Amino acid sequence: MERVIILKRDEKRNATANIPHTIVSHSPAGFEWGYGGSGPADLALNILYTVTKNKEIAYEYHQEYKWDVISKIPYEGTTITYDEVLDWLSKKGVDISNFS
Repeated sequence: MERVIILKRDEKRNATANIPHTIVSHSPAGFEWGYGGSGPADLALNILYTVTKNKEIAYEYHQEYKWDVISKIPYEGTTITYDEVLDWLSKKGVDISNFS
């Protein structure tokens, strides 16, 4: 079974994700996507941390991941596979052999 991160809107149109907001660095109000603000930054940080379990890598790459991926997600949401995240990290030169 492929591991998938699900981003969607609830009945009140609030952004929700099936990953925890473990690291609150930019947005105590929660996750968001579709632009380059603090909610998207925390989402990017927590996606990278969820997939790699490595805070150093998550912090180092989250702003770039925010602009490359999270800022481009449509308002309604999307799904992101762990493999897509790992592929993105690999293209950035990160050794992903310990994360798959």
